[in-house]
Amino acid sequence: MSLLFLTTVAPSILLIYYFYTSDKYREPLSSVLKITFYGVLICLPAVYGNQFAASILGWDVASFTSVPIVEEGLKFLIFYKIVCASKEYDEPMDAIVYAVCISLGFATLENITYVYDPTLGPEAMLIAVMRGCTAVPAHALFGLTMGLLFINYDYIKKSNYNLFLCFLYPAALHGCYNFLAGYTNILLVILFLFFTWIIQLRKFRIIKKIQDNPKNYHKVK
Repeated sequence: MSLLFLTTVAPSILLIYYFYTSDKYREPLSSVLKITFYGVLICLPAVYGNQFAASILGWDVASFTSVPIVEEGLKFLIFYKIVCASKEYDEPMDAIVYAVCISLGFATLENITYVYDPTLGPEAMLIAVMRGCTAVPAHALFGLTMGLLFINYDYIKKSNYNLFLCFLYPAALHGCYNFLAGYTNILLVILFLFFTWIIQLRKFRIIKKIQDNPKNYHKVK
């Protein structure tokens, strides 16, 4: 296995491992791998969806408008149609674990396609490192955000409004990230990720504390 390939896939694996092991009542590994693979599979329809949108809007505009809608919309559909129907999804932390897995499954294949672009040559390693520090953590952040919002939908108030937020907030974050990555500089991208991660990790730690008392939560009808 080459160093380039390890550099390309390691960030996703490490982030999945972090969230997986943060779960006090860990999900079956088979379920985690299956949901991660669904994230990989949605890359294909995302390519066609993005290309169609770009043919109308142009890539300059589509990159921070329709691309986040297409990609986060597909992740949302996997969560809503598959995770929500799974018997393994039985506590708030599960929403975060599975949403992050969907996002990072998607990010892993996307990363491979960028890094192994035959036009890159010796720049491939630099791209792998840069994306491992920006794009991959960004997708994990979008997944964490979606998971937190599905907790609100499934365990606090089940409404169409809350369900829509499960898609809207990650798509908005994705749009902001793509705009900064495409039209500003790496410093602003890193600052955006840093402060947004801090905010979402505080919420994540609250969910971890809730696990200490299972009586504190149950799915709403």
